[in-house]
Amino acid sequence: MIVLHGGRVRAAGSAADVLTPGLVRDVFGIAIEAVADSHGRRRLLTMPSSPAR
Repeated sequence: MIVLHGGRVRAAGSAADVLTPGLVRDVFGIAIEAVADSHGRRRLLTMPSSPAR
């Protein structure tokens, strides 16, 4: 998987290595949490936004 940001490669590798909470927040502006489901598969959950101040 390759993630581009601003026309440049920001990360490359397997989905598990690339789609980290920090990278998704920095590139896409959303908070996620990586969790394992009941079968041990990795799932990415979006987290609620904090209220605007």
